[in-house]
Amino acid sequence: MNNKQAIIDKIISDAEAIAKTHLDNAKTEVEAIEKETLCSVDKIKADVNMTAENQANNILESAKLVSNLDTKRMVLSQKTNMVNSVFDDVVLSLRANKKVYLDIITKMIKQNAQDGDKVQLSKADEKIITSQDIAKIAKSIKKDISLYEEYGDFIGGVILIGKDFDKNLTLEEEFEDIKTKSERKLVEILF
Repeated sequence: MNNKQAIIDKIISDAEAIAKTHLDNAKTEVEAIEKETLCSVDKIKADVNMTAENQANNILESAKLVSNLDTKRMVLSQKTNMVNSVFDDVVLSLRANKKVYLDIITKMIKQNAQDGDKVQLSKADEKIITSQDIAKIAKSIKKDISLYEEYGDFIGGVILIGKDFDKNLTLEEEFEDIKTKSERKLVEILF
């Protein structure tokens, strides 16, 4: 029996050695898988953090761009308002001196009127320019022009209402051309 027991012990010992080897190999394999999984998790975390950081930077840059554009838009709006204010002040100054203003309107009409035109004035000029003034202008240029019965909704100047077409000689229209040509200089002076 001793031989038999020795054989059994040997088989058990060999089986235990094989099992231990398999167990050690399995442990090594599990450790390698765990290590690989941890590396993958770390890489995924790094990728997620990098992506989140990139997205946050993109959002921040976009917000800065929008903010800069809004600021520039506000500054431009204020500059435009100031330039418009300068031209509004010019109109008020022109109207303050009736003779100078009437001379300007007279020149506009003389240079552009045709026989049969009706001269439309702005509501603001109702008390500054009269039908007698228009009659004097008509007489001086020897053209049949008269005062239009309705006042226009513009800041100053005139509209010559003709048979075929009208001529817009309003101060808004005249100043728009001047504004376009001088706006850069005005902005430099004002700012």
